[in-house]
Amino acid sequence: MSNYLDIDRTLWMLACENIFLDDDGYVFKGGMDYYLYFEPETQRMVTLLYDGNATFSSFNSNWSPFINEKNENYPLLNRVLKVPSLRQRYLAHVRIIIQESLNPAVIDPIIDPYAALIGETVQEDPIKLSTNQEFDEEIPTLKNFAIKRKTYLLSNAEVNQKGVFIIKITVKAKTTGNPVLIPNEPAVISVAQNKSDQIKQINLWYSTGLVGKFSKISMSDQGKNGDDISGDNIYKAVLPGFPKGTLVRYYLEVISSDKLGTATYATAGAEHDVFAYKVR
Repeated sequence: MSNYLDIDRTLWMLACENIFLDDDGYVFKGGMDYYLYFEPETQRMVTLLYDGNATFSSFNSNWSPFINEKNENYPLLNRVLKVPSLRQRYLAHVRIIIQESLNPAVIDPIIDPYAALIGETVQEDPIKLSTNQEFDEEIPTLKNFAIKRKTYLLSNAEVNQKGVFIIKITVKAKTTGNPVLIPNEPAVISVAQNKSDQIKQINLWYSTGLVGKFSKISMSDQGKNGDDISGDNIYKAVLPGFPKGTLVRYYLEVISSDKLGTATYATAGAEHDVFAYKVR
């Protein structure tokens, strides 16, 4: 599927629409109110959010994080969320949005300046559709929305999982141990983890250039496939050598050994917020 559709970006779109209760978007209306763009560089379709104005609705605050997943008329939900690995990727994105956008310490300092910016103009508007009092009352309502939505989402057992987080990442040339990557020489990516971490698998996803499809390599802590010492909680994978000037993008996926196979990513943005290095 990922050869034809940018799955990671699709999951980010679905997570955003759900968390912010976009009842004028795909997760609620199905086959409308989103764009499909064919990306020539990757030869894939990319989903783009459209008309995201009907959000932050207090009427829909108890939307399930999996709303319409069982409805066959919503194939981006119905089919994609049936795939366990994609469901866990979606959930990882949901958790990051909750952490970064439904946090009062983050969202309140955004709301207040915007309210101040437009407040005077709202007060002076002679044909506005609401009263000045209603405008003022909606400011704390917006702040409370973030708290209520976060609380509700975290009451879901699948959402409220911790997963395993990356401790330290190192990139070195395979032949020299030097962090400066040599043209056409393989590179070793190392990940150090705590002994207490319950890890089923760590995957290294990589691509070259500014855009492009990612390939997956399983990282090892078994004394093979580039790993030196078995069981030392340092996972390694070997990337191919690339010509001088090549930009290499990569991110890491950690699959927990819990019964759900909870996924976490480094960077947190997964395919669309990556680490990178350039072969010198």
